[in-house]
Amino acid sequence: MGGRLDATNVCEPLLSLVTSISLEHREHLGDTLALIAREKAGIFRPGRPALAWVEEPEAMESLRTVAAEVGTPLRFGQDLASIREVISEGWGGQRVSLVTPAGEHDLWIDLPGAHQARNLGLAVLAAEELRLDHQAIAAGARSARWPGRLERIDLPNGGRVLLDAAHNAEGASVLADFLSQLPGKADLLFGVLADKDATEMIGRLAPLVDRIVLTAPPSERARRPEEVAALLPGRAVEVEPDLGAALDRALSPGGTVVACGSIFLVGEVRRRLRERFGVPAAATEPL
Repeated sequence: MGGRLDATNVCEPLLSLVTSISLEHREHLGDTLALIAREKAGIFRPGRPALAWVEEPEAMESLRTVAAEVGTPLRFGQDLASIREVISEGWGGQRVSLVTPAGEHDLWIDLPGAHQARNLGLAVLAAEELRLDHQAIAAGARSARWPGRLERIDLPNGGRVLLDAAHNAEGASVLADFLSQLPGKADLLFGVLADKDATEMIGRLAPLVDRIVLTAPPSERARRPEEVAALLPGRAVEVEPDLGAALDRALSPGGTVVACGSIFLVGEVRRRLRERFGVPAAATEPL
């Protein structure tokens, strides 16, 4: 979940990073941005620097409070770096120009999505804090890979699948923003867990797609697709509880399918595509 309760918190970091904060895992982290930010700040260490790119005032104040309590030197990325220009190539990635205290950077990343420019800015600041030079930073940006996060998969039959692990309202908003900038409309393969805000998620995505195929992620916590269908009154949807059969229904030669709603669903779809078509490469394989 990130923060105090995350397994990675057993490590002793040289530097801690906090990216955007949203209302997620409320039953464990709290039901306000301030409470969730305090949990995220559980990674702070005395005397060890921290960087955050968080713009919500209540979350920022909560991070400042914890940093003062712990004795962590905290700085905010938006105060240090300026994103000058972002040139998106749609499916292909984007070029990001930014200025930091160490100078100017003109970087290419294969990761699409407007939010990745902010993430890149924070990563560059972290790299500079760790004394990496401009050449190493540029090479790192070019080689960044994030399977299952706006990941484009071109199939041998001419079709295309976009895998995105959007599993909350914020993730669905980021995905919706990306889809709204693409020409034409894709089809949607959607499955969600019962503890997620399916109403908000499907409500943001449905207007941007043509066909909708609803299924169940491979998890005991999966929400029944019939229940999700009820959230779209008047909208024609296809309900197929079996994920394999749902994927068969969603795929079409020459068409584009967006698979999202759950990390469990995206992982299983990715595995099935690799078995059937040989793409994409396994997430553990190098580029």
